[in-house]
Amino acid sequence: MCNSSLITITLAFLISLSLCLPLAQPEPCSNTGTFSTNSTYANNLNLLLSSLPSNVTANGGLYNTSAGQDPNKVYALALCRGDLDSPKCYTCTKTSSLDITKHCPDQKEAIIWGQDCILRYSNRNIFGTMEVLPFNCVPNPTNISSTDLDQFNQTLYNLMGSLVTQASLGYSRIKYFAVGDKNYSSSKKVYGLVQCTPDISQMDCRICLEGAVADISSCSGGKEGGRVLKPSCIAWFELFQFYDPTFVSSSPTTPVIPPTSDNSSPTKTSRENSSTSRLVFFVVVPIVGLMTIIALAWAILQKKSKQNVDSK
Repeated sequence: MCNSSLITITLAFLISLSLCLPLAQPEPCSNTGTFSTNSTYANNLNLLLSSLPSNVTANGGLYNTSAGQDPNKVYALALCRGDLDSPKCYTCTKTSSLDITKHCPDQKEAIIWGQDCILRYSNRNIFGTMEVLPFNCVPNPTNISSTDLDQFNQTLYNLMGSLVTQASLGYSRIKYFAVGDKNYSSSKKVYGLVQCTPDISQMDCRICLEGAVADISSCSGGKEGGRVLKPSCIAWFELFQFYDPTFVSSSPTTPVIPPTSDNSSPTKTSRENSSTSRLVFFVVVPIVGLMTIIALAWAILQKKSKQNVDSK
């Protein structure tokens, strides 16, 4: 409960802050430098791009690799959506590897967000580092009904906040990936998806996703859907189920406590007891410690006072 409240407060702060900032525009081609068509850098890049589709499929939807030596070394990374099957992952990566060379024919660094995947390359090491720029915003053009807007917004950010926790803390069977839905009226649902590149830390994943969810207000506020796309994470919501429903049925919709030594599955009561125990520990222990310090200080003062009286 405390964890959920903290997430909600954090997201609310970030959302209010993002309203004061200009919306960043997509910059898929970096200005870090260019290369010539038949250069060593170009050959290394072409080698990596041609190998990414098969390698990312063979490695569970994520693949990062490099080719060559400095100053012509190229780093490349491809990530497919966590609910994607191998054929769709291959197709998205293949299409993106062709499109990125069309959009950025001679740039040494670039990124492209496909419908179902991210592909990026650079002349610097991009592995294991959380990056939030450049980012792209793709809002759904349709507005939410004004009569539903308040309840929709509250439901949306509760859902996305829950998904941020699930993804960043590893509560889903795919690392740093979570999907889910929530009713914002008796007959209407909002669906959400969040994902980080698995090469960054849990904390960086959480920071990236919280920022992406906060950007929804300036990117897709009042819309029926939208995507915030960053180099290290994505956040996506719609009024229809845009992800694989079979993934949802086999993945946890709430945080799962690791099983106990007797291999029994945790119940709702055990999760609540676990949360309560942690709350008691973090609240009671400091209070007891403070009371102990006060008692010791009082005892020392009393002893000194008695010594002063005796000396007189």
